[in-house]
Amino acid sequence: MRVLGRQQLSQISSRVGYQGDLRTLASHLDDDDDLGVEAASNRLVFQCAGLIANASAAEIAATQAVIEQATAAAVGRRQPPQTPAAAPQAFPPTLVGGTPDPTGLSAADAFSLHSRPGARLKLVLDFDGNTLVGGVWNQAKGLQQIVTPAYDKDGNPSSFNAEEIADIVAIWHAVAEDYAAFDVDVTTADPGDAALAGVGQKVLIGGHSGDWYGNAGGVAYVSSFGTPGMPCFVFPRNLGPNYAKYVWEAVSHELGHTLGLFHDGLTPNPAPGALYPDGTYYYSGHGNWAPIMGVGYYKDVTQFDAGEYPYSNNPQPDWFSLSAEAGSATLAVAVTAPFGQVTRANLNAVAAVYDAGGAVVTTLSPGGLDIPYSPVNLPRAGTYYVSVVGFNVRYNTGSG
Repeated sequence: MRVLGRQQLSQISSRVGYQGDLRTLASHLDDDDDLGVEAASNRLVFQCAGLIANASAAEIAATQAVIEQATAAAVGRRQPPQTPAAAPQAFPPTLVGGTPDPTGLSAADAFSLHSRPGARLKLVLDFDGNTLVGGVWNQAKGLQQIVTPAYDKDGNPSSFNAEEIADIVAIWHAVAEDYAAFDVDVTTADPGDAALAGVGQKVLIGGHSGDWYGNAGGVAYVSSFGTPGMPCFVFPRNLGPNYAKYVWEAVSHELGHTLGLFHDGLTPNPAPGALYPDGTYYYSGHGNWAPIMGVGYYKDVTQFDAGEYPYSNNPQPDWFSLSAEAGSATLAVAVTAPFGQVTRANLNAVAAVYDAGGAVVTTLSPGGLDIPYSPVNLPRAGTYYVSVVGFNVRYNTGSG
């Protein structure tokens, strides 16, 4: 606060819609090495060096079967589409029911994916390369052009092989799962920058941060959603390299910054044997869970959160109702299918059915991430409520 001054800090806070007080914002700036103020625009920017990671042989092997399946189903190499699809459809047709990723897709298919094609708000995943001119990033870095290469694993960025297409579909599907609770279309179809003004955010996915920026797994301006010339960036060559799980976690993370989210970490924990006695701004989670705005690479379930875990440094149940007759009913909760052996389902589901008065009718928690079709006896006709929450069976209150 001493360096920036209260007035400048107040202006920054107003610009990004920060909900906390100025002292807390100043603390974030002092303590989080990956958060700074970009002088040219006076905006908060995250340079997420904490996301850089190398994938292990075991992690790579976990996706190998699905890559081999995609390669076997592919027919030749295909170019991305030159014209947008005439009538975008959600693809796969439904994002529930444990739908696995389709195989044998062309690049045209891979660049026409939508999670909610009718939604006004858009999150655009750009894998086919981009040249940015006249943007805030250009001004900040003093570059006339910022060139992001296409997502590339085989050294040929001019086309997409079956493995690259399989990665693109998997990354899109996982990010769509992360944002499934919101009325937003996660898409790989680029409508053009003008169409995103005020209603969309593009993330450019390709290359290495050293190509033009510096040391980072991804970079984003805080609360830049809908602002022309301010895409966020994810650098796959810093993530594995090119490991799909790391890429999709980084994409959701950087998009979160554009929506105003800060890092989820831990405050110092003085307990003997604490994993992070001095705290951290990138919490990697506990049990099988991790926060998206921390580091979600190493856990099966990753979610946006409100700082409910112990020693959280960033404090920021889904319900639906139904009308039914008395008698037998069935209830199921489906989660996103895995990519090979890598989980993308962000819910370890427990469901409860309540009557109109709030009394519990039944609870379903079979022990897997999803809940298969299960019988429920409804004692009388009327309105019932279903609560679906995530449950971590290995929760550890001493995880800090």
